[in-house]
Amino acid sequence: MNLTRFLRVKHFREQGAKIVSITNDEDNTIANLSDLNFSYHLEFKIIDRTINLTTQVPVVYLLERLSRALAG
Repeated sequence: MNLTRFLRVKHFREQGAKIVSITNDEDNTIANLSDLNFSYHLEFKIIDRTINLTTQVPVVYLLERLSRALAG
């Protein structure tokens, strides 16, 4: 996590905001700063030097599930 992002999260937290994060590792700075962390575990994997199998699909899935749950 870069310093600017860290300081923003810290500032929001000091203002009373609840911090929710989605990370690929539950043991990192942003996850540890968060009140709630959704962690998904995907190993970095590339096939034939061009196809990246490590995508943001799990993040999109989590966001869609959260938004549907909140919408009722």
